[in-house]
Amino acid sequence: MEITLTSKIKQFKKKNLRKIIAIGDLHGDYHRLARILKENNILMENNWNPQADYLDLILIGDYVDWRGEPLEGDRETWIKGPKAILDLIKNLSESLKNLKKENNLKSNFYPLLGNHDQMMLDALNIFNFLDLEEVNFIALNSWQFYKIKKYLLERKINQAGEETVLNFLNWFYQGGEVTLKSFGGLEIWRKELAGYLGSFLKNDLNLFVKVNQKFFSHSIPDDKKYWKPLGELKKDLKNLPEQEKKELI
Repeated sequence: MEITLTSKIKQFKKKNLRKIIAIGDLHGDYHRLARILKENNILMENNWNPQADYLDLILIGDYVDWRGEPLEGDRETWIKGPKAILDLIKNLSESLKNLKKENNLKSNFYPLLGNHDQMMLDALNIFNFLDLEEVNFIALNSWQFYKIKKYLLERKINQAGEETVLNFLNWFYQGGEVTLKSFGGLEIWRKELAGYLGSFLKNDLNLFVKVNQKFFSHSIPDDKKYWKPLGELKKDLKNLPEQEKKELI
């Protein structure tokens, strides 16, 4: 006899069981994410399936910055993967929140922050020192460090600005170039991350989560002074001075 999704959910509810699905570094592999979600009946028209109940979905970060490795799906679509993943994560989060209110769904979605996602958000700070045309010059000449150094000197960019440019270039070298292309270029990337998508990524991606006595995070803190119980870490994120908060993140 065929076991339907509805009957599986009834069995879970009866036994008080939950299904946990954790997916690691995607780095632009949108089709792999979509396939796993469809195989587990989570995805429906780019939103959370109303029948996907009693499960916990955990994405462990690094959604962006494809580095050229083979991906799933049509090769011609690989370049669009990073942006497509970010949009899908946002849609899943929003649609599940609505379903939990309207249909009392008991599922949870935990999108976590990876170092590449943080690098991308930090790279946006370059616009605090340079305008769009100047940043485009930096990107086009990314492999000519001395040319960039001279350019920054001519514009009398201070040390903080130089460090921000170096952070941007570090991200650019490690897959950021492809991420920018997935957005359709620098201008669209800047606009989207300055808007709702950027707000979602900064506010809705968690550093860690504990589900069913299992700890999930993209990494652990480098500094042992932050190896603390989760409750203390959550308090630290709220109460630490800004510089120490950055160190923890």
